[in-house]
Amino acid sequence: MRGKSTTHALIDMIHHWISALDKGKSVRLLFVDYAKAFDHVDHSTVVRKLINFGIPDFLIRWICSFLTDRQQRVKLCDVFSSWVQLSGSMPQGSLLGQLTFIVLIDDLNTDCMIHKFVDDTTLSECIDKGQASQMDVNVTQLLNWSSNNHMNVNFKKTKK
Repeated sequence: MRGKSTTHALIDMIHHWISALDKGKSVRLLFVDYAKAFDHVDHSTVVRKLINFGIPDFLIRWICSFLTDRQQRVKLCDVFSSWVQLSGSMPQGSLLGQLTFIVLIDDLNTDCMIHKFVDDTTLSECIDKGQASQMDVNVTQLLNWSSNNHMNVNFKKTKK
């Protein structure tokens, strides 16, 4: 969205966390990293979600055309690699690639506060002191969504 940035997302998250701490609550966080998030986008999943949103057929066909038969190569100085056919990936540098990724993660929900900024996801739980954490339930919900949407959590980069 024009005028929004990671700074805006961070300010919103920090506001919620500080407010909870000011009220004497505990805050538990999980910063989720999806392994090669844009590279693992399943096109059929995106198309199904576009259909569920009620997007007109001609736009869905246009987006499918944008996503299929994509190729890439690498340039290093004046040397180019061979072209490679891509499958199941999302162009990262394009506005349409980011918007399509947002369509993919729109239905990612848990029972706790969740902040999504393109491929960055943060789960937040604000609980009263002494109250049991439900973060394990929220993580299970996130893992189920991830599995159902063919996204792989990178456990080495996911931090609590």
